[in-house]
Amino acid sequence: MKTPDAITAVVTLFGERSAYWTSRGFFGAELYERLASDSELPENFDSKAVAAILGVKHDAMAQRRKRGDPPSFIRFAQNSVMYPRHALCLFLRDRFVERRPTPARREYTCAQNP
Repeated sequence: MKTPDAITAVVTLFGERSAYWTSRGFFGAELYERLASDSELPENFDSKAVAAILGVKHDAMAQRRKRGDPPSFIRFAQNSVMYPRHALCLFLRDRFVERRPTPARREYTCAQNP
């Protein structure tokens, strides 16, 4: 079982690698594909680290597993599961929602004559 400091270190590293790839021009789905193959990240993440990365409670990950929801995981023992980096990052990629900026209508961007 990882200590809170170890979990924080993994979450921090995930953020740093995300920032690294973003600075290289990768955004959205492409960013998560890069993270999936990033050898600087651990090969597998424990449940608490994944919960912290996703911003959910640790119990939420157990509920996802019980329902059969992604991300995929490896069960090492009855109470020990790990999430492969590739599966986690592709899970994030598949849930990425791109919002394209919509320009304001012309009447809102030009001064109107009375």
